[in-house]
Amino acid sequence: MSAPDDQSPRSSPSPVPFAARTLAWWGRRSSAVLSWAAALMALAALGWLSYQTWRLLWQPPPWGAIDLRQRWNETRALFEGRAVYRVIGTASYPPASMTMLWPLLGWLRFRTVRWLWALLTAGTLIWMIRAVARDSGATTRAERRLAMLLPLGMYATGAATGNAQLTVPVVACLLASLPVLLRENRALQLALAVLCFVGALVKPSLAAPFFWIVLFRPKGPLPAIAIVAIYLGLTAVPGLVQPMSPVQLSHDFLVRTEGNSAWGAAHQGHANLHTWFGAAGRPAWDTAGSLVVLGLLGVWTWRHRRADPWLLMSAAAFAARLWTYHGWYDDLLMLIPMIALFRLAKQSATDRQKVWAGSLLAAMVCSTVAPGGLYLLPPPWNKAYVAAQVAVWLTACVFLLRATKRSPAADEPLLASSAPQQ
Repeated sequence: MSAPDDQSPRSSPSPVPFAARTLAWWGRRSSAVLSWAAALMALAALGWLSYQTWRLLWQPPPWGAIDLRQRWNETRALFEGRAVYRVIGTASYPPASMTMLWPLLGWLRFRTVRWLWALLTAGTLIWMIRAVARDSGATTRAERRLAMLLPLGMYATGAATGNAQLTVPVVACLLASLPVLLRENRALQLALAVLCFVGALVKPSLAAPFFWIVLFRPKGPLPAIAIVAIYLGLTAVPGLVQPMSPVQLSHDFLVRTEGNSAWGAAHQGHANLHTWFGAAGRPAWDTAGSLVVLGLLGVWTWRHRRADPWLLMSAAAFAARLWTYHGWYDDLLMLIPMIALFRLAKQSATDRQKVWAGSLLAAMVCSTVAPGGLYLLPPPWNKAYVAAQVAVWLTACVFLLRATKRSPAADEPLLASSAPQQ
């Protein structure tokens, strides 16, 4: 039998997509969740950075400010005319890096250098807090508080501070220079950004992969040419006081750094190609593997050179973290993709992408929050922690690479951040 003419079948309401329901829940709960997260991160940052500041300023040798002490010895030896790469086993930074470090390390007592480095680190972190809050796209006060705590709450920030590693100023220089180099045409801003990027090259194992972004800059190659010229000039400076030519000095550096990288990957590194090759019994693959990763990044960057700068920077950050040996203090590189995820969670065109970006951001924060599990947890739990951490990083990397295909062009204006709200 058919239904009466005046009775039509009732249409069932269409189900609400999961992403939309998730965002609706987040709209109701976000303030409370972010406030609790910020409180926990603030406590972690306070305890961790306090301990690492003590290490930087007062812990006796050999562990207090250990990396700064090594750079201090190497820089002074280089400019005293000694064959530093032949006589000092820890010398693994290129001549240009020692030229950049000489104004701070070359003529002061080490105790004074420790305090100056502490002031430099503090000033850099203050700038970085403001930059992350601005570039994250955070709009509410709760979001801005969390964004400001991202660099402070990472275990890598404290580890780099206690060791007096170069990681904090290098990442700050990358954050300051790359968006400007990709979007600006004004001479003064470009010149400052070029100098800032050269400063990041003080640790080339971190900054070198990002050079592809500058080289394939849509607005022209002039900044890349300037960076190369300045870096070559800095490399030539030690030749004024060395009995050997800059070419021979650079050769000695390459020989020394290959051995140091292999030793570091086997004893101190984690989550990088060199460590994985060593564990597989194939350390001879280190150089070829690094070059392959660097080459693939170059091809990918050229193909997506007009994409949003933060997505380009994120791809370079993952490649820089994996392509060669790094210690846990270099995990501060993950701050760059965390900023990109924050921006996507706020500005994506689709609900699904917003949910994915927010979820991966939360996972990235958990994987990098102080004090970290690498040295805190006993075996085998520390290995399980690292495996889970790498899985989160690789998932975030794949997500951001896919997001690059839908990103705006690099010459389009950045989305303006709204004023803070309650």
